Amino acid sequence: MNSDQYTIVPHTIENVLSWIRQKRIAIPDIQRPFVWSKTDVRDLIDSLYKGYPVGYIITWHNSDTSIKGGAPSQNKVIMIDGQQRITALRAALEGEYVKTKDYTDEKIVISFNPFTEEFKVRDKSTERGSAWVSDISVIIRDSAFSTRRFIADYHAKNPELTEEDLDEVDIRISRLLNIKNKQVGAIELSALLSIETVTEIFIRINRTGTKLNNADFAMSKIAVHEEVAGDKDNTNPAPDLAKQLVKDMGDSGSIITWNMRFEKSVNEELGRMYPEYAEQIKAINERVADLMIPFKAKWYDDPRCEGSASIKKVLPVVCPELSYKDLGIQDGNSAQRLWMEAVLDETQADQKDQILADLTEYCKMDTWAMVRIW
Repeated sequence: MNSDQYTIVPHTIENVLSWIRQKRIAIPDIQRPFVWSKTDVRDLIDSLYKGYPVGYIITWHNSDTSIKGGAPSQNKVIMIDGQQRITALRAALEGEYVKTKDYTDEKIVISFNPFTEEFKVRDKSTERGSAWVSDISVIIRDSAFSTRRFIADYHAKNPELTEEDLDEVDIRISRLLNIKNKQVGAIELSALLSIETVTEIFIRINRTGTKLNNADFAMSKIAVHEEVAGDKDNTNPAPDLAKQLVKDMGDSGSIITWNMRFEKSVNEELGRMYPEYAEQIKAINERVADLMIPFKAKWYDDPRCEGSASIKKVLPVVCPELSYKDLGIQDGNSAQRLWMEAVLDETQADQKDQILADLTEYCKMDTWAMVRIW
């Protein structure tokens, strides 16, 4: 690869986390679960404490791309890989909750023993033990934290420690606080690269053995597709939708759908409405593949699907941890009706923000369901 296609830049962990807080780095917002174990998070913190390398993140900056929520990605970078690692850091160092495989929020707390330099996932022994810092995020986040005051309190709880012991504890607490100043490498892909080229880069890296997850990258790629004008106001979204569809689908590659007969018919209608896009939309339809076919043809059959090939029936069978049941909107008919009531008819204008948020979550699940079933 030519050197101008990417750069490798070291950043401190504090800078990366602050950029995420400031939304300068866009993490894909499709809410997929955090797949690392708690001990994985502990090991990451231990590695940073010991000065071990912890891998790279991969980002891409493209000012012509928008992220979910409609905000332009100008002056932002999109995280292509490294979301799990960054989520682990935010959990351990900033006390952020993570979303588990059953889509519940969970807090992962890491404890530290400054006398033995041991890290553990918090349990009763570290929560009650006088030698332990029960939650490292508490002192790392405390801008007014005083090492001197900490040492005094620690000595009061552990009076058997000598002055030499306390000097060591002082050094180790300082080393713990310094974790946020450790560096992580960022592979920054050129802003001139297209989404297709970024996809190819990902595939090549993955092929050569780097442990990147195809589903993770699918989420990142999906996240750059923007909402179009008319999604949230009483204007016709179809012209912008047609334009964005042509732009996002590109010229090559299969396009995975569920029930392609319906999806292709909608595309054809869009092409008739806007003839300037008709040939491109026709070419898009020729690349459509149907993930529903194996289930409709009974190549894969399970009694729990109740004889249906609906993605709502198939998903909880193939991926038991996922379901539409906890969503505010659970089916396509409700999605269409509520969007019209909130945006067009304005009969539910007072619930508009919640309905639009629920619609976003419903669309996320539709997309993520196909990724997981694939």
